[in-house]
Amino acid sequence: MVRFFYLVIISLLFFCTSKAQTLSEKIDNYISIELKKFNIPSVSVAVVNVDNLLFNKTYGKDVIIDRQYYIGSVSKSLTALGVLKLIEKDKLDFDSKLVDIIPNLNIAPYNDITIRHLLNQTSGIKKADGFITLPELKDIANKGYTINNVTVPGTSYQYSNLNYTLLGLVIEKVSGTSYQAYMQDKIFFDLNMPKSTAEIPNNVDAHYQYLGVPIETQQLEYSRTTIPAGFIISTTKDLANYVMMNLNNGRIYNRQVLGIPLLKQMHKVWNDGDFGYAMGWKQGKFNNQRMLQHLGTTATSNSGIFIFPDDKIGLVVLTNSNSMWFTEELMEGLLHIITNNEPKSTSNFEYYFRFAVVVIIAFLIAFFTFKTVRIVKSKQVYNTKKETKKVIIHIVLIILLFIGFPIITKIPFTAFLSFQPDIGFLILAISIVPIVLSLLKIYNTFNQQQ
Repeated sequence: MVRFFYLVIISLLFFCTSKAQTLSEKIDNYISIELKKFNIPSVSVAVVNVDNLLFNKTYGKDVIIDRQYYIGSVSKSLTALGVLKLIEKDKLDFDSKLVDIIPNLNIAPYNDITIRHLLNQTSGIKKADGFITLPELKDIANKGYTINNVTVPGTSYQYSNLNYTLLGLVIEKVSGTSYQAYMQDKIFFDLNMPKSTAEIPNNVDAHYQYLGVPIETQQLEYSRTTIPAGFIISTTKDLANYVMMNLNNGRIYNRQVLGIPLLKQMHKVWNDGDFGYAMGWKQGKFNNQRMLQHLGTTATSNSGIFIFPDDKIGLVVLTNSNSMWFTEELMEGLLHIITNNEPKSTSNFEYYFRFAVVVIIAFLIAFFTFKTVRIVKSKQVYNTKKETKKVIIHIVLIILLFIGFPIITKIPFTAFLSFQPDIGFLILAISIVPIVLSLLKIYNTFNQQQ
């Protein structure tokens, strides 16, 4: 009987090990093939179930064990958890009004924004306004600050970083400490996330921007108040603990980090639907399975966290470059693997697109140089009225670019230029080169007529 019992245990252990190895092999094979299509310096992947880290590995040319990354808007989910813990301690309420918590914050025209509205991204604040840098809490208290919203709070969803920037200030006001200290003590410590930080660091591992190829650079300078919405730093191992807590009814390592009722609120879509924004999580479906996820992007990173509550499995993917499409395709392939489906192959589109951008920029520089030399050396008299019209037309086009771009994309062009400098520079160059050439023609003609 004892021998039979040991045989069963050994068989189960062999089965579990075999399954883990199969998962590892699938991920290894997939990433080793796909990364050749787009040169991302570093990709870290973690897979978890309710109480185990099933897989954690870093790939690429820039491999560092337990590498730190900027996690972008994945930060919002952790900020939401920080707010919910204050609610759990009865220090805050979902229906608490923002203006009651921060009195010198002026909101117009609808001043009844609540904590729930901020968490659900239903405050009516525009997406484009999410790129505004707010003053420190003490400066708002001393000088006041005005924020505009465009729809009645609670009636519609509009994603805006500003919602979670404001939640960071709420945490400071209610907890009586800095957002950074609160997150360290109440979130990262409780979740055993030792390499996570909400401080502005000086020594984060290398990160890159794409200018045709990945160029090592520095993260954009950012204000302390923007960290709650998009600049927390973490690792796949740390975030795996956070995902595990979400899968295990708010519990990890025999510690109840968040009560079950509040965790359910956190996962509940704002309008009670099957698809949409919850509180720091977006709910949808993948391969007909319920999925909660959040993506994050900074000027030098892409990230994603995914949980399947019904199947009790989760995925974390972090990269240290600003890929536009490839990273999300890679994440989709990994999601297929952890849901026991064949992964879809990524495309070469972004590689060729980035290469084309560089080629066109090089051509524009060469064209501009050639035309400039030719105009300066030329004794030709140009039609100044015609060239003046060209200047006016292109200036109008640039103005329309700065006005129309945020209307179409919901992102200010200056922000896009920071996040995707090669593409942004190309758009600017196409707009500005004709103006400069026309001005040179007018100047040259004016000199010859003297």
